[in-house]
Amino acid sequence: MDIIPKVAELNLILQKTNLDIATVHPAVNGVLDTITKARSGNTYYQKQFKVQKTDDKVLFKDVELIFDDNSIECSRQIRNDFCTNLSKKIGDRFPDTMTINKFSFLGMRPLSFLSQEDQEHYGEQEISELAEFYGSPKEGKLGKIDPILDADSTKLEWKTVKTLVMNQQYRRANTQELWKTIHTFHSETVPNVITLARI
Repeated sequence: MDIIPKVAELNLILQKTNLDIATVHPAVNGVLDTITKARSGNTYYQKQFKVQKTDDKVLFKDVELIFDDNSIECSRQIRNDFCTNLSKKIGDRFPDTMTINKFSFLGMRPLSFLSQEDQEHYGEQEISELAEFYGSPKEGKLGKIDPILDADSTKLEWKTVKTLVMNQQYRRANTQELWKTIHTFHSETVPNVITLARI
């Protein structure tokens, strides 16, 4: 009862037409944290059951539930199996949410609230890490995979993109629409950063 709402919340976030990538990491962590609590019996509803539990029954939302040692063990096993399988599925689907979260800076939403100096440094670490990752050759199952962008050019283009966005006063409420605009008017100026944004 505690886990399903968190999973539903994550599903709704992922179904949004204009997904804010920054919301994925905390939403995934919210599900995983709830699973951890469920394993140890510390979710909200589990605590409610313990408070209202007597020797062989519990009154929950005006419904009397009767149980014995066998049913308790059976429900515990079902819960553990469910938690284990769900954790695995989430791990398979989101192997590294921190990497996903690194792309959130591309929305550039905080720029207007930063000082000139902070604007210049905004996103530098993230762009550097992503540029090095996608700008380096990789070894795949089918052999060598070439870089999809130039790392050094990407870092330089990032400074240009920030200046363009601020000078042109592009709207940043919608990350997808922002990058459509950048692609439409500046694809020849910042091709590497646009490639990164497409990922």
